[in-house]
Amino acid sequence: MRGLLISLVSVVLVAVVGLGWLVTQVYNQLDNKPSQIDASYMSMGSQLAKTFDTLDPAVLLAHWPNSGAIKLSLANEDEFPLPADLLAKLHAGEAVLLEDNQHLLINYFLPNRNEILTLAVANPPVKDDKTSFILTLIFYCGLIIILVLWLYPLLRRLILLQESARDFGAGDLNARIAPSRWSYICTLEAAFNQMAERVQTLLADNRLLSRAVSHDLKTPLARLRFGFEMLEETQDPQQSARYLQRIGEDLSTMESLIARLLEYAKLEEGQIKLEFQPININALLLRLCERIPESDRQIQLQLEPAELWINADSHYLAMLINNLLTNALHYSRQRIIVSTQRRHNYIDLNISDDGPGIPHEERRQVLKPFVRGQASLGHGMGLAIVERIAAWHKIKVTLTTSIPLGGLSASALFAATEPSNVTN
Repeated sequence: MRGLLISLVSVVLVAVVGLGWLVTQVYNQLDNKPSQIDASYMSMGSQLAKTFDTLDPAVLLAHWPNSGAIKLSLANEDEFPLPADLLAKLHAGEAVLLEDNQHLLINYFLPNRNEILTLAVANPPVKDDKTSFILTLIFYCGLIIILVLWLYPLLRRLILLQESARDFGAGDLNARIAPSRWSYICTLEAAFNQMAERVQTLLADNRLLSRAVSHDLKTPLARLRFGFEMLEETQDPQQSARYLQRIGEDLSTMESLIARLLEYAKLEEGQIKLEFQPININALLLRLCERIPESDRQIQLQLEPAELWINADSHYLAMLINNLLTNALHYSRQRIIVSTQRRHNYIDLNISDDGPGIPHEERRQVLKPFVRGQASLGHGMGLAIVERIAAWHKIKVTLTTSIPLGGLSASALFAATEPSNVTN
């Protein structure tokens, strides 16, 4: 909106100043005759003053037609009260202009006679009011035309915004405003597009949540019902123990799903305050890998020997890495490689496995919540949480095929920092 305000003020200033200057120039061109006449009066008065100063002006004054446009008169300096500065100008040989209600008085000093000659020139007629009215009308009409030309693109973009909002409210979730670099309200249009994208994503996530919950909870619930029914019917202690074990596993599955849903819902609230601080990513990886329970998978660390520091929130960065490690543990067969590499001003964190991998056409989809690949064993939430945390840290997670292992390779590229560079 700042651009809109600046544009409006600029247009108004340019229109008022520019049109005012143009109208003034036209007015002066139409009304330049009095200036020329005044100059001719000044020249005539100067010649008369020289003549009167050397000759007796009585005869000329007696025959001068004082009933005409120019009247002549003589007065002693003592009888002509003037301020000291004007008298000084007269004595210096300059003409002094005075004015009364009807005449323009041009005064000259006659040094030889110690008198003052006055030419009384009738004031020019009042300027034509019609010309002033026409020029004023042109000024305001030009101002209105300029403002209308400025307002037209704004009104057109506002109409497009209104139509897009109406279509979006009517159910067309793909309604967007095509961006324009010349739009006065480009920030408002971008905000609308972001809002529409956000709402569409939330509705899509809600549909996926409904399908995921109904699908993932239906199976363990059915097994629980069957387990309880069989538990009531059996009298064999060993069989009862097996049923109880299966019931416990189904409850654990449901608990895991609900925990994942709550975890992602918390991330989606958008009210989490991140506490950025310098983190040695190599040291963090070592701690997280040490906490992994023992299994038949071999985790190989290929970390750069130098300390690698990034600016991140320690809690959510650990959550991101844990989800990538958990995903690799679920799908790997034998080997997992965790590596870090310094690339100029960036640090590349890579976690690869020798599992089945993810087909290229599914890699962008599995980063969305509740979307699972063909070989998925989980709830479709782990990589979605990784994507959300990566977006908060303004980093990009890339899924590719691991060259050395043949499975999935997940990479996160962080901006490198120094331990003293703390960002709040």
